[in-house]
This record gives sequence, C-alpha cells and structure tokens, in this order.
Amino acid sequence: MTDIAFVTLKGIGLLIAVGLLMKYVLPRLYHRSARSTELLTTLAIGWAVALAAIGDWLGFSKEVGAFLAGISLSAMPHRDALGSRLVGLRDFLLLFFFVDLGAHLNLSILGSQLLPSVVLSLFVLVGNPLIVMVIMGLMSYRKRTGFLAGLTVAQISEFSLMLGALGMSLGHISAEVLGLITLVGLITITLSTYLIVYSYPLYDRLAPLISRFERKNPFREIELETTTEPARGFDAIVFGMGVLEITWHAN
Repeated sequence: MTDIAFVTLKGIGLLIAVGLLMKYVLPRLYHRSARSTELLTTLAIGWAVALAAIGDWLGFSKEVGAFLAGISLSAMPHRDALGSRLVGLRDFLLLFFFVDLGAHLNLSILGSQLLPSVVLSLFVLVGNPLIVMVIMGLMSYRKRTGFLAGLTVAQISEFSLMLGALGMSLGHISAEVLGLITLVGLITITLSTYLIVYSYPLYDRLAPLISRFERKNPFREIELETTTEPARGFDAIVFGMGVLEITWHAN
C-alpha cells in the first residue's frame, strides 16, 4: 500500500507540475520562439525529451512523460504549425520503432498464433465498425456516416504494440502474447487501409445490408442539411506559420 500511495503521489505531483508549466511558462516560451519555426521545433523536441526523461526518472515509463509533453503542446496556440513541422520526424522515428519491434519477434512461435490472430483480426475488422454503426445509428446519424466512421477504427493502432512491448519488458505478458498482438496489428492495419481507400465502393455494395443501423428519422444530419446560414463575407486572408487562417463576418 505504501508503494502504491507513493507512486500515486508522484503521479499527482507530475500532473500538477506539468499543468503549472502549461499555464505560466510554456505560453511565454512559445510566444518568444514563434518568430523562428526552427527554434519552435527545437523547443518542442527538447520539451518532449525532458518530460520523457523525467517520467523515466520518477519510475514511470518514458512513454508516459512523452505523452504528457504531447498533451501540453496541444494546448499551445502554434500547435498546428508545430504539428506540420514534426510530421517528418514522427514518421522517421516510427520506422525505427517497428524495426525494433520486429527484431524482437520470435518467428518460431508465430505459426501457432496464426489462427488466433485471424480470428481476432476479423473481430476487429468487422466488430469495431459494427459497434460504431450501432452507436451512431442510436445517435440518429445516417448509415453512410456510421459506416464510413466505423471503417476508420477497423484496426488496432501502433499504440497497442507499444503497450504490448512495455508489458513484455515488465514481465506482465509473454512473448507469445506480444507476437499475437503484433500479428493482429499487421493484419488489421494493412487491411483497414484498403477498406478506407475503397470505402465508397464498399458502401455502395453493402448499403442494403446495413439499413437497419439507420433510424427512420436521422434528425441530426437532417438538421444540418436544412439549417440555412447567413451569407459570409471575408474581411481578410492571413498567411502565417504555415497555416491559412480566414477571418469572416456575416453580412
């Protein structure tokens, strides 16, 4: 109990410290560094690395610290420009993550995981969209909206692989379980990509079969279609920080 209370206090202290920095320190730093996109990007990377190191030093994982860094950066006014600058770095580092994950796989145990991985992949590829369509149907959205939204979650993300790798390193799961998670991730990520690419032809073919997921009166979308907005006139178009911002007023 003492260890749990100590870890809880450390976690609460870390959250409070990050919250105070988000409110009083980070806005001033990013406001001054926003004049240079290179400086802004360097500051964001340094902040993420620092929080990852602090999280690891406190006994949490580096991933927890980096996650808190991402949350704090999302509250900054220049997050869109910052996100566009970090896309290349994110994809580059993600490549090494998958290389490291694949290097730790034991191919000799993957054969026994083939059938369970297929069953679980079908559950994710079919079950997740069905769940989303049911929820969106109950919320009075059209079946087309529910179907297209459901296809976007027909996979397990790379974050599942990260949690699996962390669980294996801590001894919570075995290498066989990590291999199963990895196979399901590879299957669902690959197939869901094609499901999204061909989502409109798939909907045309499956529309009669998914009609039961749509209410007789999908009032949410009907309200959006029937709402008439006043004409908008544009005062100015502002270019800056790599983001196009448009200011408008109603005539």
